[in-house]
Amino acid sequence: MFAIFCLFSISLVHGFGDKTLPGIDVSTFSFSTIEHAIACGETFKLIDFEELTRGDEVLSYDEKNDKIECTTIVGNYKKPYRKLAYMKHIKAEDDWEIRLTPDHLVYVSTPEGVKLKATKSLKVGEKLKTKYGDFKIEEISDTMEFPTAPITENANILAGGTAASVLSIKQAKIGKHLIKTMHEVLTQLEYFGEEADGLLTSMFDAADQHKNAFLKGEKLQANLTSILDEKDLKLHDSTKVEKLFDAFDREDHEAIRRKEEELFQEWKKQREAEGAKVEL
Repeated sequence: MFAIFCLFSISLVHGFGDKTLPGIDVSTFSFSTIEHAIACGETFKLIDFEELTRGDEVLSYDEKNDKIECTTIVGNYKKPYRKLAYMKHIKAEDDWEIRLTPDHLVYVSTPEGVKLKATKSLKVGEKLKTKYGDFKIEEISDTMEFPTAPITENANILAGGTAASVLSIKQAKIGKHLIKTMHEVLTQLEYFGEEADGLLTSMFDAADQHKNAFLKGEKLQANLTSILDEKDLKLHDSTKVEKLFDAFDREDHEAIRRKEEELFQEWKKQREAEGAKVEL
């Protein structure tokens, strides 16, 4: 799901392709734990991705205005176990490098502007977007890393200076809104640390399960309600959270409305063809 950064890597001679390997973490949005964030503030400070916690402020990338900005850590996607994950090791000019899972989204500079690309789609010669300029990719190899997945409020982060999303291809459509929704939920619950990470992880897992479902917002809200009921927790402003979940389903509700209108028009034509007068 999210990009993963690692403590160490194991170089592999042969590529894995996109196979699922026994005993391997198959998260698709993680960074290697060796990656670090840059703290906001006047003093330059690096923070290991594994040390980031809810509320930390780090440098990120604003893709709409093409500028570096500060963002807040909403939490971390964390499993209660540690497994190695298959990643791509991207090496660029001037010894620039980054390690991410294949489906992780990263920013590249093109003649048409800055674009998001899945790590597995990167090619030698393309340019990574970084805080310090654009760096041409020189080598792409396979590696095994321990994963970590910090989640930021604006869905982007500077990974050692490289502009990257915290989402994968799978979350590209609903990931940002899920982050916004869960940031509000965690704020109302006053959750931090492991509690915040645990709830955030559960909801991202639920989103992965329902990503292709119709009315996924209703299903995600049901997941959250079940978790809160089990813990006997109440939101301070449940109406606000309900509206956020409703927003997931706007396209689906519009599709329902169009279908109902289509069926009504078909029924109306049929009745008129039969000589019946249709009154509304």
